[in-house]
Amino acid sequence: MQIIRNPFSGPSTRTLLVKIAIVGGGAAGIATAYLLDTFHQISLFEKQPILGGNVRTLNKNVSSVSFSPKFPLDNGVIEFLRDHSPYFNALMEDLGIDLEVTQGGATSFFSEDGSYWQSPGAVNQDSAPFLCKCKDYFKLLPLLPDYLITWGKIHLFEKKIFFDQPISKFFSDRLMSRWYKMLLMYGYSTPYSKIDQFSAEIAFELLQQINLNTQWSRIPGGVYSYFEAILGRFRGKVHCNVQIDNIVRKSNGALLSLKSGETLAFDKIIFATPPDQIPSLLADPTDEEKKRFAAWNTNHISTQIHTDTGLYRPYGINSYTEFDVFEKDTGQEGGYNAYLNRLCGLSPRHPTSYFLAYNLEECIDPQQVLDVQNHHTPLYTPEAIHYRQEIRETNGENHTYYTGAYLNNGLHEGAIASAAAVSKMLGGKLLS
Repeated sequence: MQIIRNPFSGPSTRTLLVKIAIVGGGAAGIATAYLLDTFHQISLFEKQPILGGNVRTLNKNVSSVSFSPKFPLDNGVIEFLRDHSPYFNALMEDLGIDLEVTQGGATSFFSEDGSYWQSPGAVNQDSAPFLCKCKDYFKLLPLLPDYLITWGKIHLFEKKIFFDQPISKFFSDRLMSRWYKMLLMYGYSTPYSKIDQFSAEIAFELLQQINLNTQWSRIPGGVYSYFEAILGRFRGKVHCNVQIDNIVRKSNGALLSLKSGETLAFDKIIFATPPDQIPSLLADPTDEEKKRFAAWNTNHISTQIHTDTGLYRPYGINSYTEFDVFEKDTGQEGGYNAYLNRLCGLSPRHPTSYFLAYNLEECIDPQQVLDVQNHHTPLYTPEAIHYRQEIRETNGENHTYYTGAYLNNGLHEGAIASAAAVSKMLGGKLLS
């Protein structure tokens, strides 16, 4: 078991009220640990050799990549909705991290037959001649009716209509609908072949918050920078590379058994793992707990950072956006290619173009791949989130608490919001 010891000099003068184990070192886990640390005795357990969860920042928590000059690039979580992330924004303010605002409304849709469509934001960013830009604007006109119909569904339907429904009930198979579904594939890293079964409740909450003028925030120095800020203040213990065998709840607390044979006693257990992992970690799940987590399935994906601009060659363009999506396999599958230079705030004069790609491995020159990261995320189906409110309402039963993006909007904001909720329940720090 690898223990990361944090830079805290001198003995603590605070009273340690409760001994708490947090299982999972991603955003929800590290935020929960930070908010509770001042008031309780915290131990954070992560099965990977590094912290971060789906936060993977090159030259930060990912150190095996060598390219010169060294600067951080994110191969996972990259940016955040500026006006719809109150808990995340409050956490960054508490940590003294100044966020940079970026305009992120540009997206392009690339079809297998060589056709492509650019959003107005993408056309504006393009350095093409004026007449070429006019042509790209005119190409959007046939999409306008479907866009308006979809806009109406997103903004005019009552929220309850989306409950327990997949997005296939609200999207057609027309190009504009496929474009929206591709953007949801991007936002939640869900295979396009499974996107029709994605939860409409989750999807439309996000789509209501984004438009052509949406402002996004990024963290200077990479997303893992805020993990570093937390670790610099954290007084508890962080255990990485730990394999947990099972967790048994008792009347006065919980026993955490490691595969190494060691058993540790705690007053409270907080799960900050993907929800599909929870049933296998609990040695004594109740029937109600089994019911709440039974429908969650695993979604394993990989993302690549690369420098191959050849993906765009068949389309005859050299303009890249933050949200480029590609159809493949006769429209049955898809992938995305995000322009990191703009997302990560590199200079427009930077000589190399960097991209974050998903599910486009066969289209990318392997010699131009700088890094590959594997991610574990939930599959957000209507069946999976059906008991989400019940999980929130019973949080704390059997000395067991749950945090994670899945309890809210499925994004980083949802993870921090869930951490704030558990911190409030346990008398920890509040985010305001």
